[in-house]
Amino acid sequence: MNRAISVFKFSQKILGIIISLMLIGMVVVICMQTFCRTVIFRSIPWSEELSRYFFVWITVLGSSLAISQKLLVKIDVIDQKLKEITVWKLEHFRLLLGLIMQVVYCYSACLMIPVGAFQKSAALKLPMQYMYLIIAIGFFFSIMAVLAEFVYLRRGKDAVMKQAAEKEAAK
Repeated sequence: MNRAISVFKFSQKILGIIISLMLIGMVVVICMQTFCRTVIFRSIPWSEELSRYFFVWITVLGSSLAISQKLLVKIDVIDQKLKEITVWKLEHFRLLLGLIMQVVYCYSACLMIPVGAFQKSAALKLPMQYMYLIIAIGFFFSIMAVLAEFVYLRRGKDAVMKQAAEKEAAK
C-alpha cells in the first residue's frame, strides 16, 4: 500500500509539471495571438482553439491535484458543529459521492474516445479522440486521488476514535 501511495505522489508531481507547462504554453499562445492581432494585424487561426484545449486540460488534470491537496471548495460550518467521529463519517460519504461522480465522468469520457476518431478539431485538424482521451485520463487521476484520500482517512481513523473517546471521557 505504501508503494502505491508513493507512486501516486510521484504521479501528482509529474501532473503538476505537465499542468505548469500547459499553463506556460497557454500564456505564450495567447500573447502571440495578441501580438499578431495588434501589431501585425493578422490572426493566428489555431491559437484560440489550442488555448481552449489547454484550459480544459489544465482544469481536468488539475482536479486530481485539487482533490489530493484538499483545495476543493467546501462549507466547513457544518463540520465545526459536529463531533469528530461524525465529521469522519461525513468525510467518507463525501469521498464516496465524489468517487461515484468521477467514475461516471471517466466512463462517459471513455465512451467519447471512439466517437472522436471520426471528428477532427476545426483549426488544428487533430482527431478529437486525443482531446477526449486526456479528459478520461484526468478523471482517472481524480479517481486515484479520491482513493488515496480514502486510504489517508482510514489511516487517521485510530487518531479520530481516540480523540472522540477522550472528549467523551472528559465530559
